[in-house]
Amino acid sequence: MAFDVFRRHKDTSPPAWVRAAAAGVAAWEWLDDELREQLVADTADLVGRFRWEAANGFSVTDEMRGLIAAHAALLTLGLGTDWYRRVSSVIVHPTAFERSGEYDLGGGIVSDGVVDLLGESDPHGPVVIAWTAARHDAAFPEDGRNVVLHEFAHQLDMADGWVDGTPPLHDARARARWIDVCTRELERLRSGDDTDGLIDHYAANDPGEFFAVLSELFFTLPFDLAAEVPDLYDVLADFYLLDPASMVEAT
Repeated sequence: MAFDVFRRHKDTSPPAWVRAAAAGVAAWEWLDDELREQLVADTADLVGRFRWEAANGFSVTDEMRGLIAAHAALLTLGLGTDWYRRVSSVIVHPTAFERSGEYDLGGGIVSDGVVDLLGESDPHGPVVIAWTAARHDAAFPEDGRNVVLHEFAHQLDMADGWVDGTPPLHDARARARWIDVCTRELERLRSGDDTDGLIDHYAANDPGEFFAVLSELFFTLPFDLAAEVPDLYDVLADFYLLDPASMVEAT
């Protein structure tokens, strides 16, 4: 297949559809030229690196690979794509998919039956995405939700082998500040003090979901997040090594 050829020939320029996918990420509007070129290159890297699988007789297209890889690459734009070395494959479902077992649905509701999911991230590698959700979220970033960012943020969280909402941080001081700020703001969310409602209450389920939901906001509504919860924004900016709110303001 075409992306396998590109994977074998690292010096080949990314196909036009890869560049189009990267340029289709809403954050493209506030990235500078250097970061745009990096996003294109990292998107191409992930398209070739991941094993792409289709569920239920579905066919995975270049558009799907490109859109999903571009959003995954956005998360690691300041970190490098090696953070995804544990990701073995990306499984794409056409729409929401069913899972059975015990799932926390948020708001104190736990289901032990069959639930419909839009995404799933496994500690041992597979990331599962519902295409309809990925496409919708990419088209409407103002909603502050993005299933691809959410599930790949879980992979960053799990990079140290733990699902605890604290990804491997750059030094002990950063870790201490992260734990202090995130613990305080998670408790504030759980207490109902988040009166503006920017942070989805699904984030209150546990620290892992808190980090994933905040990562969605950091890349889709960075200016809003920085204005409402500046301490949270700052620790995320320190981790991701990016300051999207300043980039948005500069455009």
